[in-house]
Amino acid sequence: MAKKVPRLHGRSKHKKADRLTQAERRARLAERQQQWTQQWIALAKAFIPRLLNGEVPERLGRPAHQWGDRREAIEVHACCNTCRRQQRGWFRRQGTSPRRLVMEGLVIDFRVPRVRCACGGTVDVSCSVFVP
Repeated sequence: MAKKVPRLHGRSKHKKADRLTQAERRARLAERQQQWTQQWIALAKAFIPRLLNGEVPERLGRPAHQWGDRREAIEVHACCNTCRRQQRGWFRRQGTSPRRLVMEGLVIDFRVPRVRCACGGTVDVSCSVFVP
């Protein structure tokens, strides 16, 4: 008589006992989606402020809280709301202001750098992070 050959993997032909129910699959999918959403929020919360904090000193040509040389006549894409100057020597980064970004189910709170003019007015700086 022929000898019976043992199975190598110990699996049965049909794995019905190990299958997940539809409710369990949905629960696992919802859990993975929640983890994915939390990872995206964490990434955006870290990425947006880093971009903003790097872009303003690059435009002003100096670190935060430092006045520039007012004789410097280099114009930037920013304008004082009071005196209408556009020369970066008159501008200074001074603090931050809170903002909220809302995208398809994501709400991200972050702080935008505030830029002031020597005349005391605020400066509108359009950041490339938010340009469509």
